[in-house]
Amino acid sequence: MTTVLITGTSSGIGRATVRRLARRPDLTVYATATRVNTLYRNFVTKAKWA
Repeated sequence: MTTVLITGTSSGIGRATVRRLARRPDLTVYATATRVNTLYRNFVTKAKWA
């Protein structure tokens, strides 16, 4: 299994990248962001896409 760390996932290309890669079952994806509340709102509350 491959592990990926993506920074800047609050918005833009970082957000799009983590959404796409999180769908791959062969990857473990870690996402970081400066605006933690946005990160939580974008990914934790919308887990249905995963």
